[in-house]
Order: sequence, then C-alpha cells, then structure tokens
Amino acid sequence: MIETSSSAKDGEVTGVFDGTTELQKNWLDFIVNLLHYKKGSAEYGIEPVKYLLKPLYCKTAGDNSVLNDLFCHIFSTMGDWQSLRRFAPRSMADVETLVTSDFPAIEATKHSIELPRASYISKHFVAYIEALVGAAPYFRTTDPRMKLDARFAKALSEFNKQDDLRFDQYVARKLRAWFGRFPPTPRVAAAADDDDTEGGPGGQGGAREGGAEPEDEEAYALSGGE
Repeated sequence: MIETSSSAKDGEVTGVFDGTTELQKNWLDFIVNLLHYKKGSAEYGIEPVKYLLKPLYCKTAGDNSVLNDLFCHIFSTMGDWQSLRRFAPRSMADVETLVTSDFPAIEATKHSIELPRASYISKHFVAYIEALVGAAPYFRTTDPRMKLDARFAKALSEFNKQDDLRFDQYVARKLRAWFGRFPPTPRVAAAADDDDTEGGPGGQGGAREGGAEPEDEEAYALSGGE
C-alpha cells in the first residue's frame, strides 16, 4: 500500500490518492487513532462507498470516540502481558473491582516523591495503551519513528481535558458493557507467580467513594451514542 524507492522500477503504483506522502499520512492517521475511530462517521470511514471521497480517518472535533471497543478488546487481552496479570478479570466481580478501585496515595519520603491516589485504569494507563497502539507498526525499539514518549504525552494531554472522575466513570461504563457481551473466563489453575501476589482485582485497592453514577447521567463522550 505504501510506495518504496523501488516501486516505480517494479511497476508498482500508489493504490490510493495521488502521492506517497498523502497515502502514508492517511493510513498512519488511521492506525494511530484506531482507539478513537467512530463507526458510521460522516467525516471519514473505511466503507467502500467512501473510497476516494472521504479519508480513512480525520480528527474532527465532535465526530470521534473518546475510546471505542478496540480499547476494551486490548484491555481484555492484557492478562497475558508481562507483569499485567492484575488487569485480567476472571469474573464480573473482578471487572467491578477493577473499575472502582484505586492505588492509594503515597507520601513523599527522602527517597521518593509524593504520588497521588490513582484509579487502577487511570488516564495515564489508558494513554500508555494508546501510545503502544500507535507505535506498534514500528516494531523495532530503535526505530526513531516509534516516538513512544511523544505519543504517550499527546494522548495524555487529550485525556487531561476531561474531568478525572467522569473519565473514570466513562471507562467503567465501556468495560462493563464489553465484559457484559464477552464475559471474562476463569483462569485455569496454575502455579502462582509474582504477578499474582501484587494485588489486582482481588487485592488491596479500595473502591472509590461516591463512584456511583446517576441513572440520568449523559453519555460522557466527544460525540453522542456511546
């Protein structure tokens, strides 16, 4: 799909748009923003009827998803990632614990800085996942195009425009709905490891007070219908 220096010699031509730069930008914008893609958008889309008429994706304010189901799918697989088993719910009770629990605040000492209370699934955590998605096409860690730190900072700056509590409530709604459709599966009995001993859904994180959401709360999103 993307031209190389030998494309012309090999008889290859750009399949979409009129130039290599535009093609790459269009595809990379789509990949980087996969977590915000809104199905059915009037401004962009991958549907055949929009081919050559609309871009695959454009970051138009008001017509994107804060997070879509791709984030929920990625989250549901993270129990297989190194040191992230604590984020692998094995029951709906685990899901509820994850979306309502916090890491406690830590006071500053002469050896460490003060750390504020943070929800298990915080803006920082979600921004980290988004940064990984955007960096994934550049699988070599030394590839300068990966820009993982810059991707993280950009994602976090967008999430920081939202109120912390309402962001947490939004993510909780998305994950409850996802696991309601695709229930978590119990883990097959296995030998315990370090990941199992550091808290998690059944650990020491405390449920947030006042986390209940009013029934008539409007959907928290950049666009309606979420």
